[in-house]
Amino acid sequence: MPLTFEYKAEFTDKKSVFQLTVPVSVNLRELDVLITPLYVSVGAPNYITIIDLEHPVDLTSHTCKCKSRVLTIEAFSDIQNSIFKASEDVILKRRNQSFFQYQEHTRQVLKQKDEIEMKAKSEAELKQIALKNEERANLRQQKESEINQLKADLSQPVIEDADQDSKNLTQIRSTQTIQLTSTFTKRKMAVPARDGRDIGT
Repeated sequence: MPLTFEYKAEFTDKKSVFQLTVPVSVNLRELDVLITPLYVSVGAPNYITIIDLEHPVDLTSHTCKCKSRVLTIEAFSDIQNSIFKASEDVILKRRNQSFFQYQEHTRQVLKQKDEIEMKAKSEAELKQIALKNEERANLRQQKESEINQLKADLSQPVIEDADQDSKNLTQIRSTQTIQLTSTFTKRKMAVPARDGRDIGT
């Protein structure tokens, strides 16, 4: 049969405080705390303590901390709470209902968390798509602007300064013209004698 933790319970206007002493033989990392609407359960190997409550507590606003081997649990309710006492059958039935409510609450919390994560993911994807579309639009606009500028440059007539070209040609032909004169001297070249058949002819 499992052992139980020694604990103290204190109930104020809307807050319930439970302080459980954890023996040195229990590893603090192995503590299992469960807070349901109508009971609080603290378990560990060979230990279990369940505190039944008269009124349901808020599952979204409770605290749990351990200091100097004293586990302190704070839970909040709409009215001042107290320890619930009844027959074993009634208590077991009540615990089952409370645990079912806890499971439903957990499912709703996880569902809302998944919806928030999916919404955030979807918004991030849409934002990324919008940024890419904006980049494409800016790039397309830049290319169209460059094409339009190129078309405008090509459509402008090319005006040549014929007078200036003529002046340049004239200047090239008349300025610093070099005249070359060549002379040569007649020279007699020695010609080898032909054979006898050609002499005297």
